[in-house]
Amino acid sequence: LGFRCPNPKLTQEEAVLHRIHLRFGDHDRHADPSDCRYFFMCLVTGQPRRAGCGRGKVFDRATGICRLAKDVPECSDYYGSAQAQTSGASQGQATDARILRIQEDISRQFQTGGGIPGRTSQLLTRGKRELYEFADPEGF
Repeated sequence: LGFRCPNPKLTQEEAVLHRIHLRFGDHDRHADPSDCRYFFMCLVTGQPRRAGCGRGKVFDRATGICRLAKDVPECSDYYGSAQAQTSGASQGQATDARILRIQEDISRQFQTGGGIPGRTSQLLTRGKRELYEFADPEGF
């Protein structure tokens, strides 16, 4: 990913032992320095995960959540001019439709379960959770 989390790399047990507390419980969020829409989630174990904001939003460094671009001064022009912002509703609908298509694809891929009982449900739940976190991380 090319990003190093500021918190140390620890096992889950070490994190509990050392009482590591992060801004969002089990993780913290840091802006991607090259793109306002993306950010890195640093897990309590020190591992980074890249995530992004959806529906016309950008990552707000101060709060650690996704907000409308117009509300984040350093990223206010990320999606273009104010005229482009008025089409935000249709962009949001397009994003929602894309999420539904991906969700359906995930469901189809895991219908067989690879022959492992219970594994289909686990993989599908995990895939949906990751998809929603990518689309709208402040809800998680």
